[in-house]
Amino acid sequence: FGDSTVRKEFLSLFVFLSFSTICLAQQLAPPKVKIVPNPANPNDKVKLIISIPLTKGLHIYGPNVKEPYFATKAFIKEQGKQSPIIWNPKPLLPKTTILNVMGENIDVIAPDKDNEVKIIFTGKVKPSAKSGKYKIPVVLTYQACSETTCLQPIANKELTGNILIGAPASTSSVVSRETATGLKVSLLGHSFELTKTNMLLAFAIAFIAGLILNIMPCVLPIIPLKILQLVDQAKREKHSAVGLSLIFGIGIIAFFIAIGIFAIILKGSFSWGMQFQHIGFVVAMILLLLWLTMGMFGVFEIALPGFIANRPIMKSGYPGAFMMGFLGGILSTPCSFGILGAAVAWAQLQPPVVTLIVFFLIGLGMACPYIILSAFPGLAERIPKAGRWTELFKQSMGFLLLGVVAFLINALPKDNLFWFLLYFILFSFVVWVWGSVLRYSTGILPAGLKLAGVILLLYTGFYLLKPTEIAPTSAPGAFSEAALKQALSEGKIVAVKFTADWCISCKVVEARVYHNKDVLKLIEDDRLVVLKADLTRPNPFVLKKLKEWTGQSGVPFTVLFYPDGRKKLFSGKFSPEEFIKSVKMKN
Repeated sequence: FGDSTVRKEFLSLFVFLSFSTICLAQQLAPPKVKIVPNPANPNDKVKLIISIPLTKGLHIYGPNVKEPYFATKAFIKEQGKQSPIIWNPKPLLPKTTILNVMGENIDVIAPDKDNEVKIIFTGKVKPSAKSGKYKIPVVLTYQACSETTCLQPIANKELTGNILIGAPASTSSVVSRETATGLKVSLLGHSFELTKTNMLLAFAIAFIAGLILNIMPCVLPIIPLKILQLVDQAKREKHSAVGLSLIFGIGIIAFFIAIGIFAIILKGSFSWGMQFQHIGFVVAMILLLLWLTMGMFGVFEIALPGFIANRPIMKSGYPGAFMMGFLGGILSTPCSFGILGAAVAWAQLQPPVVTLIVFFLIGLGMACPYIILSAFPGLAERIPKAGRWTELFKQSMGFLLLGVVAFLINALPKDNLFWFLLYFILFSFVVWVWGSVLRYSTGILPAGLKLAGVILLLYTGFYLLKPTEIAPTSAPGAFSEAALKQALSEGKIVAVKFTADWCISCKVVEARVYHNKDVLKLIEDDRLVVLKADLTRPNPFVLKKLKEWTGQSGVPFTVLFYPDGRKKLFSGKFSPEEFIKSVKMKN
């Protein structure tokens, strides 16, 4: 530096670089963190977005560069039980580009059109997450550079993102709870508020509701199976036909008593039809119905081993009649929400003895036709003799049973539907081979083929039946307290429809009300907002709001919210005219 000219040039370069660095530093804002959606609800998918502001001409380094460069890295602290959100530990970064620096190719990340680099973490709110405000700490490392200079690196800088799980306290006041307001049941053209009904009338309603279940499409395919069995038994033993009808009715009652005991044990947390929320149960029911359908088409006849079948009780067919009655009770569930939802919710508010009586009366109502048949044996004699008509009748009921299968398939996750259908076809094929090809075959080879069929079903089932258990609830039109509050703040009327894909009554309400042209016109004119609260899969948040606002846990149910804080409830099936009138009502 002895030469004065060199000293001046070096000093000028130093001042320029220092001034450039200071200017760049002054232009850069600190990185920011935000979480969307916010607020969020249990089971919602969320994103944590880190935004790094950059001025024009700056970049940051890619995540895989080596020293002396500062690789861009980020991670979320405090993962585990204490966090309300399950985060994907690997962040999503923008694509890198290649920058040549003094002959060396280096991965860099350029800013987007907003002059920012965004780093995104994806996650999902835990189903058990409690309402409240949470802080999500994030650790970030990066360095902003131009082609000629670099700013001071940001190393292990801790940032904080805030998220609200559930709604703020002010939202709760908009939808204040009215105790047991949803315990209303519509039956035979009349509406009954169970909280204002005497005990005897409530018992009568439970009995009549059970009686009506016999004509529900879920149950109807099972009844002909028993009628045909009675026809066959009536040709031989009158007392056997009487006993079969009685045992069939007892099987139905046993199912409802079992559910009643389950409701007492779980108390307020019991949800009517909750078993259909689980994919494994729905798949098991579909396989059982496919197996019964194949039997109704004559593919096989159910046969027990000789040492069991030769016992007197087995010859009478009583165990089969009991199990068929129990199955009838199970299959009544998807069809019974509009009839039984309020009754079941009301029963859970009563002492355990009353709860059991209500469930017993529901089962007794459904079993009543078969108990009457056993009390009047002469009725069995009026059933026409078995013949060609019985076989055709049984096969026609098989198609009705396939209709129930198709409905239950609709409740399975849509993303995996192809693999479910493929497995159901394979299952039916194996049953057909057993019943038609190998029915009368004996020996080691047929036994080996049967065993191979079972192994094939187990093996393929393990790989094909792996759905995502809980569907995302953040789809457009999905219910959340944030969406409800937003619509109400804009002066709109909001309908929150509680529904499920396995509920037939829900499908009726959807077709009659929400696809009604006048209702669609209200939605199109922006006078009505419809939010879907889906209970197809287990959703603790949606179930909690259903119980809070209506006092019950059964679907279908619609809660109509007005901007002034009022709400109106629609339980079970209701008319579009009644709904439209309520939407247009201003005071």
